[in-house]
Amino acid sequence: MSLIGNGNDIAANGNYYLDNELQQFDATAVIEKLNMATLAGLSRGAIKNATGNLHGNFKGNGKFADPRWKGDLNFDTTKFTLTQLGTAFKINSQQIIFDYPAVTVNNFTIRDTLDHLLKIDGSVSVNKVKSLDINLDIDAKDFIILNAPKAINSEFYGYAVADIDIKVTGNTVSPNIEGDIAIKDKKQYHHHHT
Repeated sequence: MSLIGNGNDIAANGNYYLDNELQQFDATAVIEKLNMATLAGLSRGAIKNATGNLHGNFKGNGKFADPRWKGDLNFDTTKFTLTQLGTAFKINSQQIIFDYPAVTVNNFTIRDTLDHLLKIDGSVSVNKVKSLDINLDIDAKDFIILNAPKAINSEFYGYAVADIDIKVTGNTVSPNIEGDIAIKDKKQYHHHHT
C-alpha cells in the first residue's frame, strides 16, 4: 500500500498469518514524508495551519493482543495550531522512538511562537497487566498555552502563559502526577464551562 501525493510519500505492507498463533502478523511502514497538513485534515478540526513534515520507519509483529514494535518518527520543521487553544507550536528535529515495550522521547522539545521551550523527557511502556507504565518529565518556562479570542462555543479563551515542572509516573490505571503548573497573569485567561 502506498500514499503518494500532496506532499506525502509513505509505503506500507504487512502479512496476516492464519495458522500461526505466536506470529499472527507482521507489518512495516516507511514514511519518507508525511505532510503535517495531511494530519490536520484527519484531525477533524483539532489542528489547523499545519506545515512541515514527518518521516520515519516502523515495524510491528507478533500477536494482535500482544504486538511488538520498533521504529522512529521524526519531526522536520513542523508547525501547527491547536484550534481550541489558538496556540501555535513548532517542532523541529525531534524524534519519538518505538522500541518494544517502550515509546521514548529524549528531551523532546516543542516551541511556542516566542520560541519558549516545553521539554518532555521519558517513556511510556507496556507492562504485564496490559496497562502502560509512565515515566515522563515535563518542563517549561513562560510557555504560551492559550492564545484564543472569545468566540461562540469557546470553552477557553484569552491569553495564558505557564511555567511547568511536572513528573508523571505510575501507570495509566493509577498515574502519579507531581509538580507545579503556574499560570501567569490569570486575568487574561477565561474558562467557560457549560
